[in-house]
Amino acid sequence: MYRNPYQTTTGKNYLLDKIITQLEESYIRSELLYISTENGNIYIVTGQNENVPSFTHMINVELIGSEKTISVIDGRQFTRNKSNDSGFTITSSVDFNMAVLRAKLELSSDVDFTDLYTAGDLPLWVYTQWVSETISGRLGLDPESQLNVAILAAALYVSNHTVEQEWEDTVLARIITKVARVTNIPAARVLETLDGVKYIKNIREFIEYCYLHVDNSRIKTLNVGLVIQLLTSGSGWRGANAQEIIAASLEHAPTWHAVMYAAVDDRSYSKSRLTNYIKRFRANDGNKDYLRNLKTIIG
Repeated sequence: MYRNPYQTTTGKNYLLDKIITQLEESYIRSELLYISTENGNIYIVTGQNENVPSFTHMINVELIGSEKTISVIDGRQFTRNKSNDSGFTITSSVDFNMAVLRAKLELSSDVDFTDLYTAGDLPLWVYTQWVSETISGRLGLDPESQLNVAILAAALYVSNHTVEQEWEDTVLARIITKVARVTNIPAARVLETLDGVKYIKNIREFIEYCYLHVDNSRIKTLNVGLVIQLLTSGSGWRGANAQEIIAASLEHAPTWHAVMYAAVDDRSYSKSRLTNYIKRFRANDGNKDYLRNLKTIIG
């Protein structure tokens, strides 16, 4: 599992050292504004911080010569500085709320994301259906192949919440039971597909397992760039850095749960494809429980 979005396939392309250096200098000069939350202060890069390169996900900055760490988000796409230097104005509440939500979930989640994993069945079901249907639809896979893709997608979702690099038999048994229950796929079928699968670190490993477990020649056309392109462009997500957020959510649990929270709770995302999956989820009452559990995690 990846602890932060900058470890993911798309996030690792950032040159973080330069950004962190500029953020630290801006903090020392008292140029960073902040909001107070239950999880502590979240600092915000605004228009006056022109020296700081743009970034999409929260960055934790360990201040040199101090034991203090500050958490910073880039708000330049959805805030505007007030003329009297007394703060900032939010120009897009949807984007602002999403950025703060993602930061809060990353700051408040358990070190192994157990709290997110147990928050509800909805995010696992949506992730599995979305990934498998999108890939299978593009490649024209048969139902049997699509089922295998769905099971492997569920295994990737679980891996995003798991510290272990190799699942022990008892852990794998619990995973199979949950995947079977949530997806309504027989446990024996899940076990068969996951034979030899001990952990799926990222999209690349997911594709490698698809090559091994999906008996369809068309699966060989799959690659990392295609998977990310299909899922980001086909999500229907909106707002600042929408595609980059969705790309990170494929491999970073707090980002995925922030997307799910927003899709359930905010009507601004009502027309996204992900929200349509939520409407299809058979246990609509569970959506309220899931939101309540996430709110408890955030504090």
